[in-house]
Amino acid sequence: MDSQELLMKGADALAEDNLKEAESLFLLAAEADDSNYLAFYNLGTIFFRRKDYRKAKEFYRKALDINPDYQVARENIALANFYLAMLA
Repeated sequence: MDSQELLMKGADALAEDNLKEAESLFLLAAEADDSNYLAFYNLGTIFFRRKDYRKAKEFYRKALDINPDYQVARENIALANFYLAMLA
């Protein structure tokens, strides 16, 4: 399976709230193509849903490093920072 197929299957798993399967598929997609910013973004979303905001930021940052114009990743980093500040 190529990176795009893995990404699509991961998106389906994420939509079904199957975070464990989605995480595995997105990790495989990222390994198959380390320029696939959507795989990293979606990994960030998984960790955000798990309330692991630090890890979510790492993946959102990786997505943003690959695609600096990806505004949604930038916004989610700010949101993760907000939640981290509220927990401090």
